[in-house]
Amino acid sequence: MAIKGHNIRIFGIENCENVRSAICWLKENNITYEFFNLKLNKIDDHVFRHWLKLIDISKIINKRSKTWRNLAKKEKIMLENPVSAVDTVTKFPLILKRPILQINDQEIIIGFSIDSYSKKFRKQK
Repeated sequence: MAIKGHNIRIFGIENCENVRSAICWLKENNITYEFFNLKLNKIDDHVFRHWLKLIDISKIINKRSKTWRNLAKKEKIMLENPVSAVDTVTKFPLILKRPILQINDQEIIIGFSIDSYSKKFRKQK
């Protein structure tokens, strides 16, 4: 099902199991989307700033990632503040939890679960 009037983008990396599951679910439910590969493309700072208006920074930073473990203490501290986090995230986009599903520039869903996607897209039918 194409969600009429909706622009759906999924941000992640192709080899991430959660991203693959989310993409599979979208395809199985005939939901049109655009994939943004965080490994190959830098995220625009204005996109990340917009996300921070929609969700708290602590919900979007993956502190269990290898990228997090390899950051300098100064960079980790910068990620605690939404203003200074923008530069760090644009330099190290793999610090973000994945997938990030952006719907119409008005909502984002972090991670993947069949339940959360089903609830969201059931409302849109």
